[in-house]
Amino acid sequence: MLEEEEKYSTLVESSLTGIYIDQDKRVVFANNTFAEIYRYPKDELMGMETWKLVHPEDRALTDDMRAKRLKGEDVPVEYEARGLTKFGETIWIKRRNSRIEYQGRPAILGNIVDITEQKGAEEKLQKINEELENFVRVVSHDLKTPIISIQGFSSRLLKKRGDKMEAKERKYLEQIRTSADRMELLVSDLLSLSKVGRVVSTFKEVPSLEIVTSAASSLK
Repeated sequence: MLEEEEKYSTLVESSLTGIYIDQDKRVVFANNTFAEIYRYPKDELMGMETWKLVHPEDRALTDDMRAKRLKGEDVPVEYEARGLTKFGETIWIKRRNSRIEYQGRPAILGNIVDITEQKGAEEKLQKINEELENFVRVVSHDLKTPIISIQGFSSRLLKKRGDKMEAKERKYLEQIRTSADRMELLVSDLLSLSKVGRVVSTFKEVPSLEIVTSAASSLK
């Protein structure tokens, strides 16, 4: 029996996730990783009120989850909440909790992972995407103005002088108008893409001749 307990203790203490037991809103057990995440010596954690390890804005959430879980209500097994270290640093914690019986009484067995770096990367990416969207919006607006001018003047010129032009001259002017229409479509698509925020790849069959013809037309 003692040997089994030693094996269990070694397994828990060597875990890469923080493991703790919350009973009566106090920490009654914590492994080394849990203590490292919150920057506390293990002996200081024993008996500590668990709310002290939670960010003030997330305490209502963790209290509600604990109460419902102890009552046996259906709540998410995993969720995220901010925590506070011994030095007042805010950290992001991913929790996986379950109800257990500890020394004959209800308690919460928790597994936690520090995801602060991941959250920081997500926030930076979101900021970059917002900046990119703003940039694309401005550029799209600035590009549309000259495109509309090209479309307007080329159409007027074709309407007024088209019959008097040589076939090659008319073809060149029509190509200018077609290219301007295509550019307007590309700018609109670019603006739409910036609002979506991500690319979803879609594929469809296209005749090879159509691709070659389009490429040759662009090169002309």
